[in-house]
Amino acid sequence: MTGLTVLASGKGGVGKTFLAVSLAHALTHLGRRVLLVDADLGLANIDVQLGFDEPIGLGRAIAGGLDPGALVQDRGGGLSTLTGAGTGQSLDGLATARLEEAVERLAALATSFDEVLVDLPSGLDRVGPAFIGRARRLLLVGSNEPTSLTDNYALVKLTRGAAPRPLFVANAVADAAEGRVAHAALARACRHFLDLDCVYLGAVRHDRRVPEAIRRQMPLCLRSPQAPAAADIAVLASRLSAEPTAPAR
Repeated sequence: MTGLTVLASGKGGVGKTFLAVSLAHALTHLGRRVLLVDADLGLANIDVQLGFDEPIGLGRAIAGGLDPGALVQDRGGGLSTLTGAGTGQSLDGLATARLEEAVERLAALATSFDEVLVDLPSGLDRVGPAFIGRARRLLLVGSNEPTSLTDNYALVKLTRGAAPRPLFVANAVADAAEGRVAHAALARACRHFLDLDCVYLGAVRHDRRVPEAIRRQMPLCLRSPQAPAAADIAVLASRLSAEPTAPAR
């Protein structure tokens, strides 16, 4: 079953966009047809990370009532993108019906792809819940920092009942053990206060090659395929592709 996989975080600066870009490429290496959507409409930067020049992005499409599907770009190798184009615009005044219509149209696009990854804005603005409510998978991206854990818990609490069971990815941690510690703290709070399971998908190790790949506007798997973080992302992609709701072993 194809559907939207949304990447979310309650706190910015945890590497969510980097992970979205990297996962998209890793999934194409598994033979999957992937659509990567930048739904961070105010501060969109997937186009920047990949070196694309997008004159019109998702933000303008939604504001203008355009069909987002018409803006999808085939990048070759199984990857297509729909970027936000970094307009810096706010959708605070946009009618809820128009936003929901755009989300429905994007969800309909999922039938044309094996995977649709949606990079959401960090925090709890109105765009995130609109996408989360239509998602098949919710990937929470965080670290072992207390602020990341508490903000991700707040996001889960806000969307409880509308969101699928969250899958947690620990990003930029020292090792797998630290990733499991971060997950355990979040999972404990979700289970105790919300009676909700939070599944551990895996961890991506801190890697000095990541900033260089971003500066070069290249996915890590292409820039440094042997990097530890690239290997971790390949494992995450395999888990998503094969058994998206099973806990990591």
